[in-house]
Amino acid sequence: MKARIVRIGNSQGIRIPKPLIEQTGLDGDVEVAVRGNTLVISPATQPRAGGQKPFGRWLNTVTIN
Repeated sequence: MKARIVRIGNSQGIRIPKPLIEQTGLDGDVEVAVRGNTLVISPATQPRAGGQKPFGRWLNTVTIN
């Protein structure tokens, strides 16, 4: 699926097509990271007590390469 990078104020962004949002279940706040030359978008999480990351954090991840 292709998408276009668009200007949003002084930044740039991408509109995520509705089917991808529905498929991944993304909603509300997300975390954005770069792995190599790939953008990774995943649900924002709150760290657990003791600093452990919750299991399955990357299960609902959209990768844009």
